[in-house]
Amino acid sequence: MAMKDEQTSRDSGEIDLLRNVGNLPAAGVGLSVPAATPSSSPEPTRRQVSPKPAIASVREGFALESLVKKHSASLRNPGVFVPGKPRSAGEASPGDQDPRDNELMNAAEAARFLEISDATVRNWVKQGRILPAETAGSRLWFRRKDLKELREDLENDNESLTRRRNKTRKTGMETYSSYITRNSTNIASVNTVTSLLSMYSEGLSLPELRAVLADAAVKMLYSRGLTACRDLGEWFSRGGLEPVCPLIMDLVPDLRTAREFRAGCPAIFAMPYEYEPGEDALGFLYLSIMNIGDRKSSGAYYTPVHAVKRLIAGLPEDCLHEGGAILDPCAGAGNFLINLPETVPAEHVYGADIDETAVFLLRINMALRYRITAVAFLTEHFAKADFLKKPPARKYWVILGNPPWGYRFSAGEQQYLREHYRCVSGSVTESFALFLECSFRHLAAGGFLSFIVPEAVLNVRCHAPVREFIMERSSIRYLAALGDIFPGVQCPSVILGLENTGKPLDTAGMRVETLGESFVIRESRPVSREEFSFLMNDARNQVIARLESCPGALRLAGNADFALGIVTGDNRRHIHAVPRQDSEPILSGTMIFRYGFRPRDKQIVFRPEEFQQCARTEYYRAPEKLIYRFISRELVFAYDNQKTLSLNSANIVIPRVPGLSVKYVLAALNSRMAQFYFSLKFNSLKVLRSHIEAIPLPPAAPVVQEEIAALGDRLSIASRTSPEEAQTLYE
Repeated sequence: MAMKDEQTSRDSGEIDLLRNVGNLPAAGVGLSVPAATPSSSPEPTRRQVSPKPAIASVREGFALESLVKKHSASLRNPGVFVPGKPRSAGEASPGDQDPRDNELMNAAEAARFLEISDATVRNWVKQGRILPAETAGSRLWFRRKDLKELREDLENDNESLTRRRNKTRKTGMETYSSYITRNSTNIASVNTVTSLLSMYSEGLSLPELRAVLADAAVKMLYSRGLTACRDLGEWFSRGGLEPVCPLIMDLVPDLRTAREFRAGCPAIFAMPYEYEPGEDALGFLYLSIMNIGDRKSSGAYYTPVHAVKRLIAGLPEDCLHEGGAILDPCAGAGNFLINLPETVPAEHVYGADIDETAVFLLRINMALRYRITAVAFLTEHFAKADFLKKPPARKYWVILGNPPWGYRFSAGEQQYLREHYRCVSGSVTESFALFLECSFRHLAAGGFLSFIVPEAVLNVRCHAPVREFIMERSSIRYLAALGDIFPGVQCPSVILGLENTGKPLDTAGMRVETLGESFVIRESRPVSREEFSFLMNDARNQVIARLESCPGALRLAGNADFALGIVTGDNRRHIHAVPRQDSEPILSGTMIFRYGFRPRDKQIVFRPEEFQQCARTEYYRAPEKLIYRFISRELVFAYDNQKTLSLNSANIVIPRVPGLSVKYVLAALNSRMAQFYFSLKFNSLKVLRSHIEAIPLPPAAPVVQEEIAALGDRLSIASRTSPEEAQTLYE
């Protein structure tokens, strides 16, 4: 950012003095926390003060931004496979024991296996979405294991292969308003600064951004009585000998750049800031003045304060008062740690993060929280560290926070993680699962872990390894559904509170909070790695169990063909509002209603070889098929016998259940019984193949099926012409 050179004169010796102060020991003014005596045992007992860990070293060459909160599986690219090393002993993954895994398939066989067209296979190879294991001239060969992993990912989330908006091109800034309470004193100042800085289209350089943060930090430290300097300008003049000077020097090591920026933008540095207990105003400012493109491309999302407070409130009362150490392994600027109860002493609190700026703010926040000026203590307890690769060599009583979600690791990182962690599923290396596994390794027996994680951990197939890991050694003591808590991110979240029991999971006594009710599970339910169905009370769970054990119930698993809708790769090019030569209608999810669909002005010329993703033609052209909404909290299935095309928001199922007609299956899937089962069992924003395959279908005599099919035909007609009449018929 170009600024006018308006700096005032300053003795160069004074600048050198300030620079050197950062290398001096802390002056010890204010609360000085004595170092704890190291214990000979790495495992703390209940009444023992835990030994302090050594300062975690800065990792080299292993890039995991733990500031990052990447949400939703759609940020992954499961279609890229890099053959890696075999898993080490003790690690397991579905399919590892299949002797056919290393078999090779040619392109045509791969297309049939994935239930896509030959053209889609070729397109994915060109795009690097799938890598052949071998090539022989113009022929491509694919390893069966890789194809199996890709098919599983497609079944769980076909959005992951669609084209996404390039968020890195977006410039400017915006306040991250949900991160802080609405009546916070500092909101007005952050909003003003963000508005002023948004005029600079090129965004802030890192030294400029840190200078803005340093000014806010000095003003908050002043309001807390930890410095005599009112703002960054006064600190430039006389802050070099204060005990908190090293904390500010971390942010502004280059004094000349900071002074020039402050002189060129006086309005930005004129804003007032005050310390408020439990409010991470520094983190709020940091998020708000980051370039939007940088923030969103890296997935930088901090946890809203209401979710933080709810997680803290959900911790068992005794776990924070036993004298044990507490760690946030991906602390960011520290919003979880500054909201711990007042009874938790500073010497029990630890935090780490890979983002250096966030760690600088974390130390300042903890200085504000505990009125600490002992910089050596702050540096030891709150360090820049990579928790996954270089975790601390000690145990903790409580580990909490919001680990990164959906981080896309490099091939080298994935190889390292596969060798050191169990919670890896096929092509999916899910960062929050790795944080959970690593945290358990450093959780004392009887200790408590509480993380905010995606709700998908409860039932999505690719998260089965982490469910199995939890089942083997812990009990879920607290489970709270939060819904969509991150702005602009459609991914429901849950608080998962686990006790390290060292025993198999038992559901009895689990506290559960859904978006509509709170209850305690009183019974010991059967538990499976396939899914955790805990967001329903005992009475509803008994109904689900009766549905699943219904005599003679049939299912679509193994009795249906499934196909994904078309991903064109360029809708502007392929989708038209006006019919053209050889074009035909194509459906999207919003056109699908129960029993029928209402086509709108969407036309396409069916050229599979030009599409990014396309199923085999015979699925689209089936004489009878069902088309369903993919993104939906409700089951919505329509009947089609016109060979209609559909986009990937409207997927296909072709029932082949012995003894059941397609129209009867349509009615069963659209029924309230099926919706009840789907909502409670899966509670998903997406209708996945695995969900549909699990729904129990009641058997019926042919005459009953014919009667129901006739009613379905009436509904199909009404759904096209009169939604009100269709609703009446449905009732």
